[in-house]
Amino acid sequence: MTFTPEEIAADEAEEAAALALEEWTDSESAAAEQRFKEFWGRNIVSKVGIRTLNDLPSGPPPEQLAEPYLSAEGVTILYGLGGTGKGYISLYLALRLVRSGRRVTVIDFEGHPGEWGRRAYAMGFTKAERRMVNYRAPFGDDWKAERGSLKDVAAVLREDLDHPRRKADYLIIDSYTTASSTGDSMGGAASAQEFFAGIAMLGRPALVIAHVAGGGERFPDKPFGSVFVHNLARETWAAAQLDDDEREADEPGAMRIELRNKKANARPKYAPQFLTFTFDLLGQVRVDDRKPSGGGESVADLIADVLMRSIKPLTTKELAAAIKADTGAAINEQRLREAFRRHPGRFERTADVPHRFSIRKAATQPPEKLDDF
Repeated sequence: MTFTPEEIAADEAEEAAALALEEWTDSESAAAEQRFKEFWGRNIVSKVGIRTLNDLPSGPPPEQLAEPYLSAEGVTILYGLGGTGKGYISLYLALRLVRSGRRVTVIDFEGHPGEWGRRAYAMGFTKAERRMVNYRAPFGDDWKAERGSLKDVAAVLREDLDHPRRKADYLIIDSYTTASSTGDSMGGAASAQEFFAGIAMLGRPALVIAHVAGGGERFPDKPFGSVFVHNLARETWAAAQLDDDEREADEPGAMRIELRNKKANARPKYAPQFLTFTFDLLGQVRVDDRKPSGGGESVADLIADVLMRSIKPLTTKELAAAIKADTGAAINEQRLREAFRRHPGRFERTADVPHRFSIRKAATQPPEKLDDF
């Protein structure tokens, strides 16, 4: 068997690289490590990289972006019902990123350029700040490349994101369902695997907007139908409006939103956050990130959120601990009992002691006397 000069050179290069690696491993010197990497870079073409664990990041994770909301590594998912205000929240976070010197690319699979453009103007983006946010719509009129799911268009998007004049540091993807091609409305294994494979190809941290179906919980822990989306994301935030009569985005008035950190990697979950978007008659939007003076959700709402997720009735002690773990709010048992007495139609109590509480079923009657609680 004869070998071409190229094959012989490749074999010699691989043998030399192996010797350089052996020297580095034996000596553990920085100089030997550098010689190996320089030799490898000159002589060996690797399609899968040459990193070792020694080349990977160490120490504490990087600080959150637009603190406390966005992970600097991987995917942050913002989920909630339609009309909750997720689009405004995303633009608020984009503005904070831009004002910290980062360039953002919005990838709009839903095709709503008017919403993104008009809302950015209304929220006070300057002309220079608007130019720091690229807008890409894979199903839009100006998209001339291959169309399809995020995974289908990831390669051409990566070229765009790496271009020196359009280089982006952070992505906002609207939305999870429309960026997937599997037909899973939310959370199936095939959809999650396809979507996150596409995200990985883009090579940037991203905020992903996700719409969830209506149900009994305002801040569901598992809204995606399976564990796959939740597990593959780095962070998740659930959003819900605080007002009983939920306001549509863009209507005059104030839209008060609570956000709960449902998943956090390598750090404790943050306490609930609050954003108030105030829409005036001239179409301008002001944002306030202070906690509403009304204190947010009522105690009864907090109780209901916990009980809806529980598989069994809970005592007041168990409820207080669950609310503390979920929201960071310290509510004593006396306040819980007062809430039960004020809302007899929402809850029911077992006869045994210690009493346990659950959500009252629609077919059951509330107690005739408040003292029954």
